[in-house]
Amino acid sequence: MTRELACFGIEDLDLLVGSGLPGGSVINITGPPGVGKTHLSLSFISEGLREEEACLLVGFTTVPLVNVIRKLRGIGRLEPLFTTDEPMIMDLFDLDRVDLLMGLIRDGSLDRLVLDHPEAMALRGAGKWFTMLEELLTAAREYGVTTLLVDYDVGAPGGVGRYVCDGIVSLFKDNGRCCARIDKWDTDHDLVGREAMEEVPGAWRK
Repeated sequence: MTRELACFGIEDLDLLVGSGLPGGSVINITGPPGVGKTHLSLSFISEGLREEEACLLVGFTTVPLVNVIRKLRGIGRLEPLFTTDEPMIMDLFDLDRVDLLMGLIRDGSLDRLVLDHPEAMALRGAGKWFTMLEELLTAAREYGVTTLLVDYDVGAPGGVGRYVCDGIVSLFKDNGRCCARIDKWDTDHDLVGREAMEEVPGAWRK
C-alpha cells in the first residue's frame, strides 16, 4: 500500500520536501561526487525498512553496493540496513535483469525503490537503456512505488530526470557543508517552507 508521504529520516531534508516525498512519486537526486547522494539514498531505504516497507536498492556501477554499505556500519540512522533479513539489494550490470526489476514493480512487491547511478549502464554501451529506464520509472509511478533516481547530472546527454521525474533535488557543497535545493517540483504535494528552507545543511553527511 502506498503511503501518503515517504520520509528520508533526515529532518532538514524532509522539511525541504514538505515533510516527505509524495507516495508513488519519482524524484531525481542529482549532484557532483562527494555531496552525499548515496548516503541520502541509503537513509531513504533505511527509513522505509524502519516503517516495515518493502524496499529495493539497485546499483548500476561495477562496485557492488554491499561493499559501499559495509563501510557505513555504525551510523545510527542506517542501522536497519544491517538488521533486516529481507533481500534489498540488486546489482544490475547489464540488461538481463531489467525484466526481473520490472516484474517486482508491477506485481506490487515494492514500496520504495532507489536506482543508484543508472547512467553507468549507458556508459557500458547499452544502447536501449534510456528507453528501458523511462519505462521503469513510468511503471514505478503507475504502481505507486516511491522512487529515487540518483545520478550525477540530469542535464547530461540522454538524461531522463528532467522530463520523466516529478521532482529534482540537487545536492551541492557550500563552504564544506552538504546542502540541497529543489530545482523542479511537479507534484500536487505542497512544499513546506520551500523559500526558507531552499538550502539546508546536509545532515546526512555527519
